[in-house]
Amino acid sequence: IESCIDTGYELQKIDFHSRTINLFTRLIDQINSRRKYNSNVNIGPAEIKKLFKIREIVHNNICNVPSINELAAGEGMSPSKLGNAFSQMFGDSITQFAFNEKMKLAKLLLRTKHESISEVAHKLGYSNVSHFSRSFKKCHNINPTAYINSIA
Repeated sequence: IESCIDTGYELQKIDFHSRTINLFTRLIDQINSRRKYNSNVNIGPAEIKKLFKIREIVHNNICNVPSINELAAGEGMSPSKLGNAFSQMFGDSITQFAFNEKMKLAKLLLRTKHESISEVAHKLGYSNVSHFSRSFKKCHNINPTAYINSIA
């Protein structure tokens, strides 16, 4: 019985170490992906607060994202500083962040199957369904119809 207990404990330790290494690897990947956007913008606590507010504004207005000029003016920043700081802070440009969020929402809406592809496209601000389909495929490597069929 003691050998079983010891083995279970050892497996827990191995699992713990495995998870720790996995988290550490993900952290290093995040740090490395942020380096490509390093523009040496000094970001202080006030700017960090503004950046999170801007990210929330973009997320809450995903179907009609304000322009970078509007976002910058609303927070008293220059558009270039906002763009550089946002990329440095979150790893993506505001435009790319908005696109990714819109495609996450598209996937969620399509998964519910309460709306057609064209309804989802129009709800997300696309006037052209084929443009929506190309964007969805670009992001998720599958077209909307095939995605819906894959979750059936």
